[in-house]
Amino acid sequence: MRPAFAASVAALLAALVAVPAAADRFVAGGEPMPSPAPFQVLADKEEVCAPAVAALRRLGVQITAADGRIDMRAPNGASLIVRTGSDQALVNGVERALPAAVSRQGEHLFLPLRTVAWHLGIAYRWDQQSRTIFLHPRVTDITFARLPDKVRVTIGGSAQLSYSAGTLKQPPRIYVDVANADLFAAEQQILVNEADLVSVRASQNSLNPDSVRVVLDLKQEVPAYHHSTTDGGRTIVIDLPAPKLEPETAQGTVTVDSIRLVRRSDTVCALVVNASGAPVASLSDRRGTPQTVVELSNARLTEERVEGEHPLVESATAEQTGENEARIVLNLRSPQPAALARGPRGLCVLLGQVPPGDVTVVLDPGHGGGQPGAPGRSGLEEKTVNLAVALRAEKLLRAQGARVLLTRREDCSLIPLPVPAPRDQLRRELTMRAGVANKQGADVFISIHCNAGSASARGTETYYSTPRSLGLAKVLQQELLKGLGRKDGGVRRRKDFVVTSRSLMPAALVELAFLSSAEEEALLGSPEFQQRAAQAITDGVRRFAEEGGLLAYYAELESVKWVQTGAAAARSQPTPAAADSPGSGASAGDSR
Repeated sequence: MRPAFAASVAALLAALVAVPAAADRFVAGGEPMPSPAPFQVLADKEEVCAPAVAALRRLGVQITAADGRIDMRAPNGASLIVRTGSDQALVNGVERALPAAVSRQGEHLFLPLRTVAWHLGIAYRWDQQSRTIFLHPRVTDITFARLPDKVRVTIGGSAQLSYSAGTLKQPPRIYVDVANADLFAAEQQILVNEADLVSVRASQNSLNPDSVRVVLDLKQEVPAYHHSTTDGGRTIVIDLPAPKLEPETAQGTVTVDSIRLVRRSDTVCALVVNASGAPVASLSDRRGTPQTVVELSNARLTEERVEGEHPLVESATAEQTGENEARIVLNLRSPQPAALARGPRGLCVLLGQVPPGDVTVVLDPGHGGGQPGAPGRSGLEEKTVNLAVALRAEKLLRAQGARVLLTRREDCSLIPLPVPAPRDQLRRELTMRAGVANKQGADVFISIHCNAGSASARGTETYYSTPRSLGLAKVLQQELLKGLGRKDGGVRRRKDFVVTSRSLMPAALVELAFLSSAEEEALLGSPEFQQRAAQAITDGVRRFAEEGGLLAYYAELESVKWVQTGAAAARSQPTPAAADSPGSGASAGDSR
C-alpha cells in the first residue's frame, strides 16, 4: 500500500505543479480555449510567446507547416511566413523582424503572438492577472457611399464579424453591435448628410467582453432598412432608402482637378484630391493588406493620373469607374494605418506611422503645493507619486526622441491657491494645466493621478472626455494593466474632468492605483512600481502614435483647417467648434 500511496501523492503534486500551465488560456472571437502549453512571457520585449495555432485558426487564419516553414494567411488577405528558429518574417512580401524567434517545442508551435496578431490584422490583449490572451477581429474601416437609390454604410473587419442590428428612438438611430471585436483606433464620427442619414459614429462599447457599437444618426425614423454581410462575413452592409438620382441630372457632381501624393515626412504621406466641390468619398483601409482604396461616388476625373511619389507607396492609380464614380488605389509597400479628412473643395487621405520622435507630449502630474490629492493610509501623498512618475516618464519619452513638457516640475500649483481652495480658483488652475498643452500645440496630454476609495478598492483606471481621446485612453489602460498587473478598473468617459475636457488634443487621465489600499500604497511608493508606470505610459504613447491614433487626430485637424479656410475665403463666419470641443458639457463639480 505504501508504494501506491506514494504514487498517489506524487501524482497529486504533479497535478498541483501543472495548475499554472492549465490556467493559461485564450479567448478567440469570444470563445474560451485552454492553452495546450504554458505561455512564455518576454517582459523585456513586451511579448508573449504562445502555442496559438488553434486560437488563430478559430479566427479563420489558414496555417500550414512543412519542413520548418509556417505559412499563415488571414481572412483579410494578409500573409505571414516564418521559419522555426528564426526571428525574421515575410509579412505581405516584406522582411520584418520579430521580437523573438518562432520555436517548436514538442507538438506545439510557439509564436510571438502580439506581433504576429498585429501583422495579421487581429486585435490582441494580454491580461496578466488572469493569464489570458484575448484575440478578436478588428473593425478596420467604416465607410459610406451615395448610390443611385440608397445610402450604403459598410463596416469592414479583419475577420468574420458577429453582429446584431436594431433601431432606437428619440432621436431616431440605427445601431449595429459587433460582438467580440475591437475598434482599431479612436472613436470615429463621419458626417454624411445624405438623404435621411446625418452621421455615422463608432465606439468601443465595452471591454471584456469586447464589443463595438456603430450608430447611424437619422433625420427621421426610417421605415425600412436592410443589413447583410459580404466577403465571407468580414463586411457588414447597411442600406437605407434614398431618393433616386439620375446620373445625367444628379446634383452635386464635382470635377476632380488633380490628385497628388505629398510627402509629410519619411513615414507619413498625404493623398490630396483637389475638386470643384466636396466629393462623397469612402475609404477602404484594409489594415492587414498593403492597399488603400478611395471610392468617389459623385466625381468626374479630368485625368486618370496620380502625381508625386512617396517611399510608402509602390504605385498609385486613378480611374473613372462609372459616369459619376471614380476610384483611387494606393498599392503600399507594407500595410499602413490611414485616415480621411474631408473639405469643401476636395479631400485628403493621411497614411503611415507617426514615429515617437515626432510627438509632443504634455505630462500633468496631478495636484501639487497645498493640494496634496488623495492621502495614503500611511501618509504617502498623491502629489508626490504623480510627480515622481511624470519625471520618470519624461526621461523615457525623451529617450525615444519625443518633445516632452510638464505642467509642473516641483511641489507647487500653477497659481497660488489657498487651502482649502475655492471651486472657481481650483477650476482656473486646472484649466491652466490644459492650457499648457493647448498653447504648445501638443499631440498628447496625459494627467497622472492616484485613486482613493474604500479600503478594499483596488486597480487601475483611465478616463477620457472627448471621442478623439478614446484611442489614447484604451492603449494607456492596456499598457498600464500589462505593466502594473493591477485589477482592470476600465476605460471610462467623464465629460466633467476639467483637464481632459479642455484639452484640444487627445487627452487622458490615468489613475495608477489606490492610495486608500495599504497594499497599493506600498506599491505606489516603490521606485520600481513608479518606473513600471512610467514605462507603461511611454509605451502607450508610442502605440497611439504608431497604430494610427495620431493620424486620425491629424486628419481631424486637416478637416477643420480646410473648412475654416473655405469659410474665410467665402467671407462667412468661422466654423463653430465641434460639439466635443473643450469646455462643452464640463461641469463645475469636479476637481480633476
